[in-house]
Amino acid sequence: MSSNSNTILRCTITNIGSTPGREIIQTYVSALLSSISRPSRELRWFVKTKLSSPGKVKWSASVSIKRLSHITGRRGGQWKLEKDEYQVLVGASSVDIRETIEEDFNF
Repeated sequence: MSSNSNTILRCTITNIGSTPGREIIQTYVSALLSSISRPSRELRWFVKTKLSSPGKVKWSASVSIKRLSHITGRRGGQWKLEKDEYQVLVGASSVDIRETIEEDFNF
C-alpha cells in the first residue's frame, strides 16, 4: 500500500436464525512494531447492522492512511504514520475478532 492509496475491506454478515437481529462490525488497527507507546488495538470505526431472519448484510469500508495514523502529543498533536507492519482486525468486539489482515507500510 502506498501513501496515497486505500484498501477496501468487505464482509458479509449472515443471520441464520429465525429472529431478526443486529450486529456491530468493529474495525481495529494494531501497529505491530511501533516505537511509540500506543494501545495494542485502536478502534477506528464501527457500524451497526440490521439483519432480517434469515438474511445477509454486505458491508465495506475504505482503509486510508489516516485510519492507520495516530495523534502525537497530548494537546494539538499532529497525525503521524510510522513505517511499520499493521494489522487491521474486524469483529463484533475487541475480544471477538473474526478476520485479521496484515500489511507492511514502506513509503
